[in-house]
Amino acid sequence: MRTRTYENDGSTWLEVKRRGPRGTTNKRRIRHPESDRLSAAGVEFVSEIVSPEVAGQLVPVLETAYTRTTLFLPAEESRVTIDFDLYWVDAAFGETVNLPDAVIIEAKTGSTPTSVDRHLWRLGHRPVRISKFGVGMAVLDPQLSRLKWHRVIENNFTNPHAQASRKGIAA
Repeated sequence: MRTRTYENDGSTWLEVKRRGPRGTTNKRRIRHPESDRLSAAGVEFVSEIVSPEVAGQLVPVLETAYTRTTLFLPAEESRVTIDFDLYWVDAAFGETVNLPDAVIIEAKTGSTPTSVDRHLWRLGHRPVRISKFGVGMAVLDPQLSRLKWHRVIENNFTNPHAQASRKGIAA
């Protein structure tokens, strides 16, 4: 569950993502007032999808921010998102990790590779499974296991300018 604010139009949305059949993702969303707490309508929306018990216990844990550019590839009927200026903020303690030189490129298509995928492969970039939320939590909270995201963090987010203020964690 997350809230997402779009800077270009100022809208904020509450989104709930769940796993669907065969690895798909089902996402439902509603407009939501800009806030770090759920509104009454937000709690009701999450309760309908998950459960009232879960909805009543949700608290912010991570702020993820980035700038996104989206490209549409009309010949392939797909789009590509390019995320940069990535940073995470621990909602409880305020620690931050800033990755100004990291770029995440994602082709939003079916199982068929796009021309962008093939170009990145020629440049030596291979696909990597990533969750910005999962990696941000692993980097900022030393009590969480980094095992799932260790390789992604070590191989893709080694940046001498990226630092976390808690216990000298470097991303």
